[in-house]
Amino acid sequence: MSDRTPVKQEVESFNKQKLKKTNTQEKNHLPTQEEMKQIFRSRPISSTVSCAAMIS
Repeated sequence: MSDRTPVKQEVESFNKQKLKKTNTQEKNHLPTQEEMKQIFRSRPISSTVSCAAMIS
């Protein structure tokens, strides 16, 4: 039985130079600590408590 399967042969002979350079862009912006403070300050206490419970 051969040690080199067709898939393994393809992986070993793959040319990385053919890959294109890509730039990653953040799609899901996470709020900063200051933004979170502003959000919590702008809401009533009851909704702030329920939001904090969902986060933790």
